[in-house]
Amino acid sequence: MRNWRDMDRAEVEAIASGRTSTTGQLDVRALGSARAELVRRDQEYAEQQEKIRQEFEREMEKLRTEREKDRQAFDASLAVDSREAARQAARVQSDAAKEAAKLQVAATREVAQRQIRIGWLAAAAAVAAAIAAAASAVAAIIQITMK
Repeated sequence: MRNWRDMDRAEVEAIASGRTSTTGQLDVRALGSARAELVRRDQEYAEQQEKIRQEFEREMEKLRTEREKDRQAFDASLAVDSREAARQAARVQSDAAKEAAKLQVAATREVAQRQIRIGWLAAAAAVAAAIAAAASAVAAIIQITMK
């Protein structure tokens, strides 16, 4: 019984592709289990991406709410004392807008950094799969030439 979660993705992909084992026989159970594991991993990745997206959207909604509160506070202060209140509210709104912009930049930067990390991981997985495919081809060539 294999522990699919502990296996390297390239190894699972090799099994899922239907390559035969060293005995030359196709293990149908392993083939199905490997394909199921790849689907599970892909779903986990998609769920992670969705979670990151939702987190980003929550942060953006929070910023929009804060901006709206700041705007309402600004409007209320205009009614009390038009000149001084307007100056003070403008400062408050400006500071809030600066802070909101900083938070937005930080959130966007974090999402971008996560996407870059995910891209590197995907590239590494692709390279590993290519190496595994090349190793498999070399093994097949060696096996054919030794017969």
